[in-house]
Amino acid sequence: FFVTLLSLLFQGMSLSWVAQKLGLTEGVKDEGNHFGIEIPEDVDILISCGDCARDGIVRSYFVSFLDWFSKQAARYKIFVPGNHDIYYELFPDEAKALVPSSITLLDESGIIIDGISLYGVACRPWRFTGSEYALPEGIDFLISHAPSQGILDNNSGCGVLRHMVDT
Repeated sequence: FFVTLLSLLFQGMSLSWVAQKLGLTEGVKDEGNHFGIEIPEDVDILISCGDCARDGIVRSYFVSFLDWFSKQAARYKIFVPGNHDIYYELFPDEAKALVPSSITLLDESGIIIDGISLYGVACRPWRFTGSEYALPEGIDFLISHAPSQGILDNNSGCGVLRHMVDT
């Protein structure tokens, strides 16, 4: 869930290549358990693309992840919720209030870091169809929980995100 850095609009380019070209340090990838992971000290941008807790409906798991994530040494910490972050989905206002100021929450929103535009989309298909939602112009990196259909997705990508990227 760390650094799927971009539902890769850079078709066929590895994250290492993209990070190197941007002068960024690549983060660490983990598949579900954030405890026990050692994040290198020299990470510039650390991105969590959702599914931050084993049981996404439990508030304490969500808070525990945010606490751990906020303490990482990365200069920028970005969180994009995923489809299993049910607590965030059920209680969005409370969940947003729990996100420490050291973490940037990107959920249909963006940030510019050193002139590079990053935009986060959670890709929770039940939440939006994509027809009422368009991505803003000028995005350098699109960060999402799920990949776009047909772009490095192993046949499991989000069709709504693909529609948004294509339009």
